[in-house]
Parts: sequence; C-alpha cells; structure tokens
Amino acid sequence: MQSYIGILAREKVRISYKSWKQVPSGVKDLIWESVNLSYNVDPRWKKGCLNSANSKWRQYKALLTHKFIFSKLAKPEELKEPPIGYGITRDDWSAFVISRMSDDFKKVSDEQKKRRKQNVYPHRLARKGYARFADEIGDELCDDEEINRAIIWKEGRMNKKGQFEGDDLKMAIEKIDDYVQQKREGKLHLEEANTDILSKALSSEEHSGRVRGVGGYVTPTFYFNVGSIVQKHLVNEQFILQQKELMEKLEAMFRKGACDLDTDEKCVPNIETLDDDDMQILNNDDFFQGKPVALTLGSKSNIVAYGTIVHVNAVGFG
Repeated sequence: MQSYIGILAREKVRISYKSWKQVPSGVKDLIWESVNLSYNVDPRWKKGCLNSANSKWRQYKALLTHKFIFSKLAKPEELKEPPIGYGITRDDWSAFVISRMSDDFKKVSDEQKKRRKQNVYPHRLARKGYARFADEIGDELCDDEEINRAIIWKEGRMNKKGQFEGDDLKMAIEKIDDYVQQKREGKLHLEEANTDILSKALSSEEHSGRVRGVGGYVTPTFYFNVGSIVQKHLVNEQFILQQKELMEKLEAMFRKGACDLDTDEKCVPNIETLDDDDMQILNNDDFFQGKPVALTLGSKSNIVAYGTIVHVNAVGFG
C-alpha cells in the first residue's frame, strides 16, 4: 500500500508546487479516494495517508534534484528537457529546475545537510519498516518487549556486511548488548517513566510523537503504558467473571426452590448459603419482616442485586 501511495504521489501531484501546502485539496482527496478503491483503510487514517503521500512526494523531488539537476550543473543545456520516462511536462520541469537553482532552495538544502549529519544512528531498513523487519528476525526476539525493541533497533542499523559504522553507533551497540545481558540475568531494573534498555543506552528520551524501533503512529504514552492498560482491562474482566459466577450460584439456588408444576404440592422455596466471601445480607435484623434486602459482592458498598423476602416461615427470595 505504501508503494501504491508513492506511485499516486508521483502521478497526481505536480512537481512545480513548492510545498505540500500549495497542493489543492482536490488532488489530496483524489489520492485518498484512490487508496480506498484498492485497500480497505479506516477513514481515521486519512491524515496519515496524506502525510505519507507528502513524504514520498518530497523524496521523489529530492531524487529528481540530485539525479537530473545537481549532477548536470556543468552541462546546463541538458537541463532544458525533462527526464524521459517520468511523465513530467516541459513547463513543470522548467519551473522545477528554476526553483531548485534558486538561492532560497540552496539555503534550505544546506541546512538539511547539516541536520542529516547530526544523525549518527542511520537505519538500514530502506522502505521495509520496523514491523516487517521484526518478522524477519523473529528468531532473535523473545517475550521481553524491552529487549526486543533494543534488538530491532540495533539490527536495523547493521550494514550488508554485518557491521556497524561510526564510533557513536558502535558505542551505543555495546551499551545495548550490556544492558540486554543484565536484563536477562535479572540485574537491570529500570524504574524511570518512559525508560527502557534502548532509551537508557542512547541517553535520550523518546520523541513525543513516536517510539524508536517500533514504527510510525505509536506514541510513548501508549507504548510505555500498555502494560498498565492491559492490566486494567484484565482487572475489569476478572470482576465481570466474579459477577457472572455469583449470578450462576443465585440461579442455581432459585432453581432448587422453584415450584414443581407437575404436582399440586405447595411451593416451598429453599435458599442456599453462599460463601461468606461471596455475599452478605444487608438489613439482617429485618430478615423476616418482608422488607427489601441487598446482595453485595466483596463489600457492603458493592451492591449487585436487590430483593424482597416473600415468605416468613419458609424463607425465600422474590
């Protein structure tokens, strides 16, 4: 799907637009509609889809710039015609070349080059993404997500020769290996919020909008608190199961006290005493006075059912 979004960005968005903001909303909607014709995508992902198209469109323009403009500055006559096979009109190409040769663009380009040099941990995943890469190295992963994230980040920066380039990267890899070993031996305990092996090894917190080594659209708030979110869900589920078990006991109790419709015998309901941990009868002093009673679970404040005593001599619930 991501490859298809890239194709749509190349075909639908003209390179003469200076920025994504200048692209008409109708063109953006066309990209989104085209994606939905081929894939079943949640409507809430429209913004993410267009952000992806924006990124791929800028990458496309960067490719054209370096391959067909900067490499031919010594031969300006070759810049007049658009490259063959890219479906670019002559007018769009002329406007694109002029914009790329401007002083403003050169200034922005130089700033981006400086920023790129500051990335001392470049990944080697190409277009693959962390999710697919994690599937490929599944044999190296384990049940500990802290260890997994560190391993995925580490292996994603290995070159084709199986080596790590750069002193800073090598130092970070050594720290990761050391912390992973400590964690497996039970010697490493991280109690700081939003901190695990990778963030400790890199000595930096996660960006507010993403988590390194995981992929896009996963925020630190969710990633580092998913355990408590799941635990809360399990607690609620356990409570529901307790309620269900209690109701089943009550149903069994009432079934035993039900009238036999095949005989003329009077109905004499029975009541079974549940475990003390399961129930309490409130208003105990008025138990035989035909007044309302409440059934509680765990504590007197947790009322799960109400009832009324309907028989005095033969006790039962109604």
